[in-house]
Amino acid sequence: MRRVLFVVMLAVMVLVAGAVVVLDATDRQAVVAATIMDADGRVLGLTGSNGEVPEALLQSAPLTIRTMGYETQTVYGDEDEVLLEPSVYELHDVEVGSADRNVARMVFFVRQYTTLEGDSKQITQVSESMVDFFVPIRKAKKIDRRSKLRVLNQWTASHAQWADGRDSLYVPATEDLSFLNALVMIDSALIHEPARFGMVSQDSVVSDTVWSKHVYPQYIMRRTPAGFFVTIDALAKEDNHRMSPWYFKMLGLTIDINELIATCVMTPNGRESHRPDDITSMGYTLQIDCRGKWFKRAFESENPVLLRSWAEFYLVDRTYLTDKESREMLKDKDATYKMTIPEEAGQIADVFLPCRE
Repeated sequence: MRRVLFVVMLAVMVLVAGAVVVLDATDRQAVVAATIMDADGRVLGLTGSNGEVPEALLQSAPLTIRTMGYETQTVYGDEDEVLLEPSVYELHDVEVGSADRNVARMVFFVRQYTTLEGDSKQITQVSESMVDFFVPIRKAKKIDRRSKLRVLNQWTASHAQWADGRDSLYVPATEDLSFLNALVMIDSALIHEPARFGMVSQDSVVSDTVWSKHVYPQYIMRRTPAGFFVTIDALAKEDNHRMSPWYFKMLGLTIDINELIATCVMTPNGRESHRPDDITSMGYTLQIDCRGKWFKRAFESENPVLLRSWAEFYLVDRTYLTDKESREMLKDKDATYKMTIPEEAGQIADVFLPCRE
């Protein structure tokens, strides 16, 4: 048995040797599934199970590493490791909940990058949005337990590049590459910290992992002096870590979803459980192999079209309402919110600046 373990460990060391590895600066744990982007905002891929940056992506250096709960970092390709400093986004001067106001209205600034890549064409789209959720923190009449996202303000730009050198920047007629409306919601259930954490480090950074029936962790929870982090792998229980919705196949739009990861960051509250209104930031990562004939035809591609997307959410406003007030606000189909970009979000890729309103 020891010989088998030694061989496995040696194989992992050989695999990672010579690669750039992304680590947490406080406890040197691997930062898994961090989003890797190039200078033009293209979403290229994710860090691996050991935090490694795929070697093929280093040809596009400098690269940007983005994941919620950490400072954005640049990879130049000549380093052995990149250390990410934890950074929790804090919201100041917001309303505190009261007993007679049982619904939290949470307004987020959202930035999403999506890249679709085929054999002969590639499209990268960026969108910036203001969205809100109405989240029951106690029983609320006629308010869904799972709050869906509502878009209040948005602009979108697309950058198309062809293999023959053609290049186009434009504002699309529809927000056709976004997955936010379909996949992102906030559940009103309490989020409980583990009774016991493992992997205690010298910096008092503690974490715990809940594994699925396969080899993938379903939940990774971390508690630091700055906040409580929960990363959820939505595909951990799926065979081969893949989901292929049948209804897309019927339309000739066959897709294989092979990554769908959400990370929530919550402020410390001194308790062992967290309400959803403790969330200050969220990140969503999506990767899809688009195998359907219509995708291939649109991109003049013989191989599957690859879709990769990264969305980051920053809480900018939180107010507490009665369920009646919430229902009245939800009826307003023309509701808007001024575009409010937190400093922590940084700047969009330069190529998209001419399209920003």
